[in-house]
Amino acid sequence: LKIVSKKYEGYISPHVALGKIHEEKKDITAALAEYIQAGTMMYETGLHAEALHVFSKVLSLKEGIPGIYVYQGKIYEEKNQIDTAILNYRKAHELKANGKLLSHIGYLYFSKNDFKSAIKYFDSAILIDPNDSQSHFLKGITYSHEGKFSKAENAFQKAIKIKEDDLYLYYLAGVQEKQNKIYETIRALKRAIELNPENSRAYNYLGYLYADRNMKLEESVRLVQRALEMEPENGAYLDSLGWAFYRQKKYSEALDFLL
Repeated sequence: LKIVSKKYEGYISPHVALGKIHEEKKDITAALAEYIQAGTMMYETGLHAEALHVFSKVLSLKEGIPGIYVYQGKIYEEKNQIDTAILNYRKAHELKANGKLLSHIGYLYFSKNDFKSAIKYFDSAILIDPNDSQSHFLKGITYSHEGKFSKAENAFQKAIKIKEDDLYLYYLAGVQEKQNKIYETIRALKRAIELNPENSRAYNYLGYLYADRNMKLEESVRLVQRALEMEPENGAYLDSLGWAFYRQKKYSEALDFLL
């Protein structure tokens, strides 16, 4: 079996068989190694039900392995059994503290529209790793969905202070506009474009903002056209360009793009 598993590295069944042999010989450490290898390979090849069966065997031999609960959480998450996924992730964290795992649990609560629990887990993740920009960013997204734009802005600013990212700046601009902080919004979008000249959403957002405010209309058209160079079939961008032409009183061009 060892010869086969070395020669055919993609074969899973030799690892299962070796695990059973080691288990019968009471060599639990060796059995665990083979079962974990088999379960991991099953997960990676999409054999999720089989992987859960093997991971259950692993936990019956030794309960306190955090990585196994993480794999089980991933499987249940992919099956859209979110509550069961959260239970497994929480167990993994209890066994070994993991800020990124707490942040992911927060994201799952966010996906269930349980914003209070989401914020709680993002805060817990930030306590473990205050320099994880992703936790601050996701906290900002959650506050934004709750309509708490000032708190969202604060969270995005903290994320940007740790890591200046065009995505963070794009979302920052969104909550700043909601608070009617137009010049701050413009500044954030311009910086997002500087950081990533391929960010079509930032070009469109800034172009639309100018058109909507009836300002810098030539620049508005140029920005949206740049977005359309990257995504020529994007309906939102076509709408923005039509609106910009409308503001310029170029009604024929506006109608073409809006249609």
